[in-house]
Amino acid sequence: IADSADNCPDTPNYDQADADGDGTGDVCEESDFDPTACEPSYSEFEGWYVETNGAADAEHMPIGNDQHDRVRYVVPPDDNCSYQVELEDAGDWDYDTHLIVQRLSNGNIYLEYRFTGNGTVFTHWLKDAQGNTRIGPVTCPSGNCGAVAGTLIIPGDPDMDQCGCDPSTASPEPPDGVASWKGYNLGGDEHVGSSDLDGLVFEKSLLTGATGGNDSGGGIVSGTNDDPLWQQTYLSGSNSGGFTLAIPVDNPGTYRVTFYAVPVSGYDKPKQDIALEGETKITGWELGVAIPSIGYGTDEPRPLQETATIEVTDGILDVTVTSTPGWYPTLSYTMLSAIKIEELE
Repeated sequence: IADSADNCPDTPNYDQADADGDGTGDVCEESDFDPTACEPSYSEFEGWYVETNGAADAEHMPIGNDQHDRVRYVVPPDDNCSYQVELEDAGDWDYDTHLIVQRLSNGNIYLEYRFTGNGTVFTHWLKDAQGNTRIGPVTCPSGNCGAVAGTLIIPGDPDMDQCGCDPSTASPEPPDGVASWKGYNLGGDEHVGSSDLDGLVFEKSLLTGATGGNDSGGGIVSGTNDDPLWQQTYLSGSNSGGFTLAIPVDNPGTYRVTFYAVPVSGYDKPKQDIALEGETKITGWELGVAIPSIGYGTDEPRPLQETATIEVTDGILDVTVTSTPGWYPTLSYTMLSAIKIEELE
């Protein structure tokens, strides 16, 4: 092939492959991938550490560096998507702390703080590089403290989208009048919505640090095209004061927020209030009585939903869910299954 006709004359490329059709051969294309942007894989956590009042050298254990004697990877970082690490706070070397880190499809990072085995009598704090406490104080003297001691989500570094991690299925384009949209499955894993939900992907995101967890099963709701989403409910502890969510949003502006909730069997007639950015938007939302195996589309359709609109100026949508005052004061649970957030044009 003459140089004048070769789409990459200085490098052998006998097949003249040109995937993007721009006239420059694939072997000569400059890659947008910057390997230095991936080191460290989680630069957002650089300088973060776990502080304990245990052993002397357990006062400052980095959460992303297994060169520390008391830190070890259970699952090493893989393509910048996730890793798991264990830490030891004393001298019995049972590695009683387990951190799970997952980069979400929007680039943000989800962290889950757990205790394992027999737990620990020592107090733990997860702190950022400036020494601010992000989770804690937490402890687990009995070894039976529930699966998760705390969770958080932090905004991702914009450059991290070059590191090849896309663990989520992409959502379709948002509907007319909506600039962008996101879905969160509060109680479970990623769920791709059916046509009833316009195909929106609900990301796995335990966004709260409240007491509670999952409640799943056919007795909650059945007969919809999205049963797995509704059957995974985030449930606060009784008299816990409810829970709060800190949800990153892309831009300042007006957001429409839709809450989906399903009453859980055994927690009859919950009523709850929801505040956005400190402003109460939904009051006395009565979820009704949970009846096992009730089907969607009956006289008491499931799931229930409420929608509110709010201005967000600081990049974080603050949500507070509390039990309606004076309603079943001894059974003041709060619960949500999923959230849809739409940035309005």
